[in-house]
Amino acid sequence: MVELFIPAPTVWLRTNTRGHWAPPAAATKTWRNAACVYARHARLPRVDELVIVEGWVKKKTRQRFDVDGHTPTLKACIDGLRDAGVLVEDDQHHVLGTLMLAGKPDPKRPGLWVVLRPDLAQRYSDCQR
Repeated sequence: MVELFIPAPTVWLRTNTRGHWAPPAAATKTWRNAACVYARHARLPRVDELVIVEGWVKKKTRQRFDVDGHTPTLKACIDGLRDAGVLVEDDQHHVLGTLMLAGKPDPKRPGLWVVLRPDLAQRYSDCQR
């Protein structure tokens, strides 16, 4: 299992964001670059096996939010982990799927915990439909 916390470098990327394409594109690049930089700084090992990627969303407040709506944030971070060489690729042969979860709020340090879980991928890949 490989874990990385990425402090929120900009606004959260959400599936229900509307408007011009430029602001979300800039935020995507920021999240992706942050994931790459933090992964390199943490010297995370290369993961060659199939994984399920957990994304733990840690917001500033206890306000209700759509957890799955933050999937684009996790996708940008997965791309950053690939850029850093932690993930070989992010296709179905390396990432079986993603799981979005709500973490405990932290007013001083919101961000995204990314956890690469080969153990879960092994369990679920045995029963693929």
